[in-house]
Amino acid sequence: MAKSLKQASKKAQFNNLIDNLVATVGEDKGAFSFNMTILEQIVAEFIERVKTEINSINDFLVTGSIEELSIKVNNMNEVEILGLQHIIYQSRGVNGTEQNNGSVHSYKEFKPPVSVFIDWVKNRQLITANNSKFFKDPAFDDMTTDEKITQLAYAIRATIYKKGFQSRGNYWDSNVDWLKQELNTRIRQGLANDIRFRIFDKYGNNVHKKQ
Repeated sequence: MAKSLKQASKKAQFNNLIDNLVATVGEDKGAFSFNMTILEQIVAEFIERVKTEINSINDFLVTGSIEELSIKVNNMNEVEILGLQHIIYQSRGVNGTEQNNGSVHSYKEFKPPVSVFIDWVKNRQLITANNSKFFKDPAFDDMTTDEKITQLAYAIRATIYKKGFQSRGNYWDSNVDWLKQELNTRIRQGLANDIRFRIFDKYGNNVHKKQ
């Protein structure tokens, strides 16, 4: 399994990349040391650039999992970058069923997962003893905190499904262009064409390809 560059040390990242190559092509580790150091550095820079831009955006409606990007080296000519679909959607925006936000992605028959909004409500502490503005009606007095959180999350999801949301910044496609340029310049011309982005939604669609 590919190891997260967010979690692994730089030395561990390098060793993992080399081991992948050796297992694939059967060459000695020393044969790849120079090229793989450059490759590792470029991809790590790409991931850090994306993470830095994400972290600079206020009120991001996702959990920390959006930062989970990893690299997998299949051979010297093919690199895979793996991640979660929220990275793409937040960067490109999504059209709602009732509102067009100018995105290539749209909600259709499937609504976004409510678990994301439950986590967001919890992280923002929107349901607390001192913050009852969402449930002022006495009819809600018998609801538990978890029930209130869930109900609010479903209400937010319904709004997002209809209205969608605007792009939170072009941190993805602009950095993909940067990555391809760096690979072609610093390693080998044409290497950027061999990158495979494997970022899927829960239905198996590679959302990176939809541009």
